[in-house]
Amino acid sequence: MTDLRTAFVLAIGLLSLTGCSAAASRAPETARSSHDEPSYREEFVVGGHVRGLEGIGLTLRSANGESVTVDDDGKFVFHGRLENWSEYEVTIAREPISPVQSCVVERGVGRINGKNAMTVEVSCKTASFDDAADADAKSTLTFGGLRPPRPREKTRLATLRSATLATR
Repeated sequence: MTDLRTAFVLAIGLLSLTGCSAAASRAPETARSSHDEPSYREEFVVGGHVRGLEGIGLTLRSANGESVTVDDDGKFVFHGRLENWSEYEVTIAREPISPVQSCVVERGVGRINGKNAMTVEVSCKTASFDDAADADAKSTLTFGGLRPPRPREKTRLATLRSATLATR
């Protein structure tokens, strides 16, 4: 009977300690008397959505230097937490490749306002050789020492090919 009472007392003691462990894992902001209610800092995350992603290697960076690599369209979240009223900024650290894409961040700068900031939008668009040639005819973009043909060169090559075929 004594062993049963001892086991019962130990079980009650362990249950009361287990209930306290969750509260003890959070650190109060300041020291207070035993009569004060503990207060905790609220923390929030920053994230959003990526749309149009076809390539690989898109990496986003937060203002505190944290990086997130995004593989597909959909949601992303930085794991670091920010206190209420903290400022945040999300930028493109690395553009996607294969295919080469250009991405733009919208609503990437803001301030935490009592809730998670999940309104960042990243839109990606596949870059084409024609876009690069049209944007800057003197582009330094090269692939293995070759640059993409400019639109006028494509027309000249097509004309030369048809003239050659017609004379044969």
